[in-house]
Amino acid sequence: MRRGVDESRPGAYQQPNKKIMPLLNVKLLEGVFTPREKHELIRKLTDTVVSIKGENIRPLTTVLVEEVKSGDWGAGGVCYTTADTKTILAAHV
Repeated sequence: MRRGVDESRPGAYQQPNKKIMPLLNVKLLEGVFTPREKHELIRKLTDTVVSIKGENIRPLTTVLVEEVKSGDWGAGGVCYTTADTKTILAAHV
C-alpha cells in the first residue's frame, strides 16, 4: 500500500491517523418534509449504515440534509415547486 492510498478501493484516500467516516448527503425540496420527518430520516439512514457495517460505525456516520429552494428542483425536464410536490403527495394518499 502506498502511503495514504488504499489500493483495494479505487479513488479512496486514507490520511494517517484519520478516521474514515460515511457521509450521506440527502437533498430535499424545501418545505416538503417536517423537522420530525427529517430527524426520522437521519436516524433511519444511520441505522441502515450500522446494520451493514456494525455498531462501531454509528458515531462516525454523518447525515447531511440539505433543502433545495422551491423551483430549483427538476426531473424529466420539469421544474417542481414545494406546492407542486405537496399536491402530488396528497393525490397519492
